[in-house]
Amino acid sequence: RYIYEIGCAAQFFTPARSSLPARPASTQLLTKNAEERGLGVALPQGPLNLFEPSAYGPLLVNVNALRDYAVGEEVELSLGESQHVTASCNPEAHNNEEEEADRRIRAIIGQFTNANDHAVKARVILGRAGQWQVRWPHSETEIRDGKIIAELVLPPRSERSLRWTVEDPL
Repeated sequence: RYIYEIGCAAQFFTPARSSLPARPASTQLLTKNAEERGLGVALPQGPLNLFEPSAYGPLLVNVNALRDYAVGEEVELSLGESQHVTASCNPEAHNNEEEEADRRIRAIIGQFTNANDHAVKARVILGRAGQWQVRWPHSETEIRDGKIIAELVLPPRSERSLRWTVEDPL
């Protein structure tokens, strides 16, 4: 299965008046290291070239730095950027300078776009665990590989706007 990974963490505490443009999501292939999936052997750390078949022969899709994967473990491989799934995540503009000065809590507006003809699952990276507290009201967040993440489904040919808050734990 595929999942689109969107990083929305770095710009939380930038000035609210600055707005970053939409960026492409990273396409990830998720599979299990199992024999029925064409694997089923220990995968050692090292480079991995991903190819896809074409009328002209195999085409190189991406080169990954693979970590060790044991048999039965979930494997994630990056396939590169998607031009069909994009996102922008920016601090909400404040009405006055006093609100702007209180930077401990920041509201974030995320614009997520899916130009595909089918629904996609997106994984939104909200920051590193312990970096700040996230209040993501749309679903549960979880910590995976030291990152705070949330997943959402984007309907086909849609644009979705979400608002959440982050708080500096200091």
